[in-house]
Amino acid sequence: MLIIYFLLHFLEGIFLLTITTSPEINVSLESNSSIVLNCTFELDANEGIRNVYWGKKLHGTNYNKLAEFAYKNAIYNIDHGLSLENRSNLHSFSDTSQSAILNITDVRCEDVGQYQCEVEFSVDSKGKTDRKYTDVYIQANAERPTTFSVHPNNSLEEHEILNIACVAVVGSPHGSLAIWEQNVSSNTLTLLKNTSKVFIDTDNCTSVANLTITYKVSRHNNGAKFMCSSRNKFTKEPAPAAEFGPIKVLCKS
Repeated sequence: MLIIYFLLHFLEGIFLLTITTSPEINVSLESNSSIVLNCTFELDANEGIRNVYWGKKLHGTNYNKLAEFAYKNAIYNIDHGLSLENRSNLHSFSDTSQSAILNITDVRCEDVGQYQCEVEFSVDSKGKTDRKYTDVYIQANAERPTTFSVHPNNSLEEHEILNIACVAVVGSPHGSLAIWEQNVSSNTLTLLKNTSKVFIDTDNCTSVANLTITYKVSRHNNGAKFMCSSRNKFTKEPAPAAEFGPIKVLCKS
């Protein structure tokens, strides 16, 4: 009898509903670009959809609800979704469509982030909730550094200090900047320093990074070059870069 009780209790927690969303959406700010947040679900005969919500991550596990979907009906959330009303449209689920869609047609920088599709449904009249997530990125190209300075830039003495500075548009998402030393004999690159700390340009959804280092040269650096490269998640090799050198290091007697 006890086994039957636990078996029935276990079966109550099982449901066949499956939710499908795109795990990642990448868009640009070019004309006609849009963010289509499509939450599609399949359910069993004893399951029924009550409500669907699209929300955007605020922080931690908190999500602001943007749009609410019921059978053949969809509205913007009065607290957080009204700002989307004039630049998006909603499509709710029905007998012929098992999807809840929030389509942002006028893409802005503020649309970057993680979105959550939350589905409230019933299994044999018992209420349940399930969720799926979509990460939205606005893609902007990394560019060749606009500034790459090395001082002093004449002949150096062994153990002298170089001051190296680099500034570049690193694009988005996940832009970063790196300074390298290229060995003259092996032609290999050694990473000296990198940074992912960026300034966000909210007008075009891109990022600018700057990086400054000091570097003590030795006789082994004679003939070496220095390079600053700019990249982000979508940058293909070779990354945009600026070079300086080769440098001449005078050995102390």
